[in-house]
Amino acid sequence: DDPGAMNGAPTESHGPPHIIEWCARNLLTRIHRLTLDRLRRQIEPATVAQFFQFLFRWHHLEPGTQDHGPEAVAAGIERLQGFEIPAVAWEQSILPMRIRKYDPAWLDDLCLNGEVAWGRISPPAVDSEDPKSRIRAATKTLPVSLWIREDDPWLKWRDSEPPESVLSSNARTVFEILKMRGATFFSDLIRGAHLLPTQVEEAIWELVAAGLVTGDGFAGIRSLANPLRKQQEARIRRLRSRGRAVHAVRRGAGRWTLMTRPSETMKDEAIIEAWAHQLLHRYGILFRDLLAREEAAPPWHLLRPVLRRMEARGQVHGGRFVLNVSGEQYALPEAVESLRHIRREPPSDQVVFISAIDPLNLAGILTPGLRVNSTASNLLAFYAGNLAGYSKGGTVWVEEILPVEVKQTIRRTLETGKIL
Repeated sequence: DDPGAMNGAPTESHGPPHIIEWCARNLLTRIHRLTLDRLRRQIEPATVAQFFQFLFRWHHLEPGTQDHGPEAVAAGIERLQGFEIPAVAWEQSILPMRIRKYDPAWLDDLCLNGEVAWGRISPPAVDSEDPKSRIRAATKTLPVSLWIREDDPWLKWRDSEPPESVLSSNARTVFEILKMRGATFFSDLIRGAHLLPTQVEEAIWELVAAGLVTGDGFAGIRSLANPLRKQQEARIRRLRSRGRAVHAVRRGAGRWTLMTRPSETMKDEAIIEAWAHQLLHRYGILFRDLLAREEAAPPWHLLRPVLRRMEARGQVHGGRFVLNVSGEQYALPEAVESLRHIRREPPSDQVVFISAIDPLNLAGILTPGLRVNSTASNLLAFYAGNLAGYSKGGTVWVEEILPVEVKQTIRRTLETGKIL
């Protein structure tokens, strides 16, 4: 034993001395570039049909891959956040198709616990110079997004709030109360604004449609999709005309509050990088064509340099992952591995139905032919990853070169409009 060590004195290291190696920066850059090129050549591209099969598994849309429980709802929202979908469709097709035995109470709990938020993140364009230009109140077709609340700072990357001049006087009054008081219950808004309940309700939905206001729970948005809403409102109007003091009560709607503004502490590059991670999480593999329906996302020319830096850091892979797609492509490592497994497997013989408002409605974008309008009443059917049929404005088309039983199943579903 070393007596010096026993007395607490420092000992001399017997390991190899630390050696600093120098390398020309240009040479190091060349080595790194050659490494990336070698990694890109190792990846064999998949067909568009195989990419669709990957997307259906990635989103748990393929039969037998659906998740279950509130954790699955949170995971689905995390993948879909930032994509705006008509309010009526979130609980009619989007979440139930991804979550086995979907229970609306799971979404209510996530919202009321502060884990999930909802709102409009890309407000409508209005002409502030036109005195007749106004924001219309929200309807069941209002495009809204769900998101994990902690992602508030980067989600609204553009400060595109409409000017107050396009709001009605009642909406401005309610807006000022929320700005001054913060989160407020509906009954407190009535007292503070000195307006009728119907006037406050109309003002709230006008602010929601403008992307200025959101609520604690999802019950308010759920009421927009209620098919009996108009009949209920007509009944309330009749009772009021007879002198009855009646107003619509939406139980569980919670408080109303102003939408979070874009973060002033996050740099623009950090916001764009957060969006790049989100889009990669949504599609697994990202390229310019996939942004065709991403109205709230940054444009490709802002995402591309960020993706290049992410590839240089080893966070994503770059290369040719999908055939017949132009431009640069980037992918998460786990997505590359999943796509490789699908490419080696025989084509799936399962039929996958999706709503036309689903983010995976890429008909006419990745597939030949016309696009299917993004409306809740339109449906698409895929067989072995290929577009096999769709319903569009009451018209049904089914691919003829299919097994008879598959054609019958697709036609019957498209004509009835019932997927689940």
